[in-house]
Amino acid sequence: MLSTMRSMKGSRCGGVLMNEFNRCIKERKLLKMVPNQDIIQREMDDFGYDLVRARESLLNGDHKWASIQAYYCMFHSVKALVLNKGY
Repeated sequence: MLSTMRSMKGSRCGGVLMNEFNRCIKERKLLKMVPNQDIIQREMDDFGYDLVRARESLLNGDHKWASIQAYYCMFHSVKALVLNKGY
């Protein structure tokens, strides 16, 4: 997952995201810290759990709940990426 997200860096969407990320660093909205692999792994575990549940909800026809769970998949995966960069 992390390698897939890293490959977005060169894409147009990835470039916009990196610009926004760098702006947040410049404005001190993100502060440098030592990455904690336990916390990063917990975020990835939460991502995996939510992804499985989102797929189940989708298969059961509960599209609204599946979209909420998919949002949390994105939240946890991006949080893991930011933590992995040391912020």
